[in-house]
Parts: sequence; C-alpha cells; structure tokens
Amino acid sequence: MAESASRHTTTILSLSAVLSSAFFLNRLLRREARRRRQTGCAKIRLLPCERSFVVRTSAASAAVTFFSAEGKADVASARDYFEKRTREIVTANPWLGGFLDVAAEAGEQALFVPKESAG
Repeated sequence: MAESASRHTTTILSLSAVLSSAFFLNRLLRREARRRRQTGCAKIRLLPCERSFVVRTSAASAAVTFFSAEGKADVASARDYFEKRTREIVTANPWLGGFLDVAAEAGEQALFVPKESAG
C-alpha cells in the first residue's frame, strides 16, 4: 500500500514539474512574441479610463458595406479608390493603423503604432 502511494506521489510530482515547465515556457514564448510584435512601433500610453476593465473586455465593433458593380473594371476601379483613400486616412490618422497590446517592458496596455503607419 505504501509503495502504491509513493508511486502516485512521484507521478503527481513529475506531472506537476512538467506542467509548470510548460507554463513557464509558454509565458516566455508569449513575452518574446509580444516584444517582436512591438519592435519598430511607437508606443502611445492610454488614459486610465481607456485602460479600464470595461473598455478592455468590450467586443470590437465592425461594419460591412456591400456594393454592386456592372463589371470587373468597376470592381477594380472601386478597389483602387478604396485602397488609396484608406492609405490617405491612415497617413492622416496614424493611430488607426495601430494595435492595442500589453507593453512588454511595463506590463500595461498601450497603443502601438507601426512607424510606417505614422507616415
């Protein structure tokens, strides 16, 4: 009986060590991925109200607009127009090209804007 309990204890301790190592490795990999993602970006600190729980956990909003076109030329023309207009808008408002993330060094949520978006 004591042998069986000892074997179970050893198994549990081994599993515990494996799980904690996997957790630690996952944490390191996520932190490194965050650093790479944020490299080359301008960091913009958020106001306290922008870092609130409600804001951070709110669902993103999105809108879709459908267009109809007569032919491929109309579709290509519309695509070119929207691509050009989107570039102009993001150049004028670089934060639109940014993303929210937890700052790798400080651990607080911030807006990161790729330098190429900033014009």
